[in-house]
Amino acid sequence: MTLPSRVLITGGAGFLGAHLSRRLLELGVEVRLFDDLSGGRESNLPPGLPPGRLLRGDVRDEVALASAMEGCPAVVHLADRPVPAGSPTEGMDVNVQGTLAVMRACRAAKVARVVHASACSVYGTSGSPPMAETRPPGPVTLTGASKVGGEAIVRAFAEEGAFQAVALRFFHVYGPGRVTSPTPGVLALFGREVAEGRPPQVHGAGEITRDFVHVEDAVNAMRLSLERRVGNWTLANVGTGVGTPLRAAAEAVATALGRVDIEPESVAAPPGPAVSAVADMRYARSALGFEPRIGFAEGLARKDFHLPIRWVAP
Repeated sequence: MTLPSRVLITGGAGFLGAHLSRRLLELGVEVRLFDDLSGGRESNLPPGLPPGRLLRGDVRDEVALASAMEGCPAVVHLADRPVPAGSPTEGMDVNVQGTLAVMRACRAAKVARVVHASACSVYGTSGSPPMAETRPPGPVTLTGASKVGGEAIVRAFAEEGAFQAVALRFFHVYGPGRVTSPTPGVLALFGREVAEGRPPQVHGAGEITRDFVHVEDAVNAMRLSLERRVGNWTLANVGTGVGTPLRAAAEAVATALGRVDIEPESVAAPPGPAVSAVADMRYARSALGFEPRIGFAEGLARKDFHLPIRWVAP
């Protein structure tokens, strides 16, 4: 298969959406972005985006979605919200009811391919790393629970034959622009602390591991999901298969910023289970041909990760 000629990206002005739209434009794909700008920013948009291609709207609005999807053979659904425990209603509604509205609109518009963004938070504490896609979900956060619900909705539509769907469980994606998102991630927090001359704070001994995947690799996984021949339903991890303890990650960030004199500081961990997350990449390789190319050390050493680094300061 080849890339579709036209793609609608929900959440297109966010971190992942901006990087994906830039890459698709480079490949000659017509891109439309659908975003309410609650978390995304117009400043994130690629410079080559033609006027009128950013469509402002809420993913729960099926009328607006129908207009945005007209003539689009593919949709990448990235729009989501954090779901804080203290005020979960809006985030849960966007992530679950919003996904339902997007899938209904895709079916009505006769979209052929849907790529849906899920997350490693669906795994929670269900066993030790690495996490394979066959492992039953066990989320320990409301955000993770909302991702489980979103996956189930997309799968139901796909299994009924509405479209072909690929759901991607992203692990910890980092890279330029992440700091401007509503959830900047632990690396950006470490970077900000080091840039300000403060020790990066790690919980406990910092032994909890994360699978850090560079945004360029994440974009490549989405591109493959749009162009590879798949069945009605495909679920794949997007990570590297390599876990990095958070203390080692904090030390690596300090080194990348030229501050080897700053060492991480241990602080008390917040309540709740401490969860390590590392992707099992075997199925992503076989089903999508996805191979992560940028190692953690290389990603931090890239020129755009030095001061003033865009993942530390907007």
